[in-house]
Amino acid sequence: MSSQGFTTSPACNPRTEEDSSPERAAATTAALFDKLSNSMALLREQTKKLETALVEKKKREAHLWAVWHQVSSSLEAGRGEAVTAE
Repeated sequence: MSSQGFTTSPACNPRTEEDSSPERAAATTAALFDKLSNSMALLREQTKKLETALVEKKKREAHLWAVWHQVSSSLEAGRGEAVTAE
C-alpha cells in the first residue's frame, strides 16, 4: 500500500464487473482517442509554426547572402580600380 492509501495489489483492489464492461471499455477508448486527436492537432499546429519559421529563416539567410555578395563584389571592384589607378 502506498502512502496515499492506494494499492496495486489485486487482492486489495478487486475489479468489479462494471470496470470490465464493454461500455466502460468503449468510454475509455473514446477518451483516449479524444486525447490522441487533441495531441495530434497540437502537433500539426506546432509543425506548421516551425515550418513557417524555417521558411522565414531561409528568406532572411538568402537576403543576407545576397547583400554579402553585393558588398563583396563592390569591394572587389573598388580594389581593382585602386590597383589599376596606381
